[in-house]
Amino acid sequence: MKKPAFEFNFAELTIKGRNSRGNILTKHPLKQIHKRENGVSTLGARDIWYDEVVKRLNTDQRGVYIGAFASDDRLVNFMQNGDFKLTGYDLSTHFDDDMVTLKKHDPEEIISLIYLEGETGRHYLKRFTLEEDIPIGKRISMIGEHPQSSLIKLIFDELPVVRLSFYPTEKGKQPEEETIEVASFIAVKSFKAKGKRLSTFEITEISVLEPLIIPVEDADIVEETGTDKEDEDSTVNQEEIDVNVSVDQVKPAAKPEGPLQMELDF
Repeated sequence: MKKPAFEFNFAELTIKGRNSRGNILTKHPLKQIHKRENGVSTLGARDIWYDEVVKRLNTDQRGVYIGAFASDDRLVNFMQNGDFKLTGYDLSTHFDDDMVTLKKHDPEEIISLIYLEGETGRHYLKRFTLEEDIPIGKRISMIGEHPQSSLIKLIFDELPVVRLSFYPTEKGKQPEEETIEVASFIAVKSFKAKGKRLSTFEITEISVLEPLIIPVEDADIVEETGTDKEDEDSTVNQEEIDVNVSVDQVKPAAKPEGPLQMELDF
């Protein structure tokens, strides 16, 4: 061969689907392939929207904006029965009919959850994060496996506050309403933990109040973890849980590595 080595710039390739066969690099057998340098990125993060009508993702700005996705970013689906599931962000992704909340997965985001524990019939509160090593496509329960357990509230505020109202006691005494600052009430643990019982009294209503304001000196924490405020001052009714796509504090996704240049020797 007159030319035993040549360079190839990936930026010269047309971007196609992942199922495409690709281009023939050379018809000659290769001895070695060396990466010369990283090129300038031609692909940024992919902006994704969710259309609640057809329950599909899109890049055409239809529906609610989810965020910018790249590389190994994932979506987290929260279900009405207390399950969650991680999925990719492919536009053909199917979503379960009982999904109530769709978010971009952030392994550092703290989630607060209130549920009715089936065995005791009492309300429990838990705070947790969803780690990166959770398998994709598998529905996992956040409220235990008891068939009578049910999801009451999902809260994505950084420092949420809830108000409890109670039934009268057996002696006819009416307990006063109680306000709980969630971050002070319970520490962040695994989503598999049972959580902490909200009250010894029988609860009639749980209202989510305005969250606490994070001090200015902790502003860097806000930028890293983000907050997602909900206003759910309503009676506890599982049927009232609406699809709530939380996008206010989506973290910017890292851009994938750009086109490569490589040197081939024969």
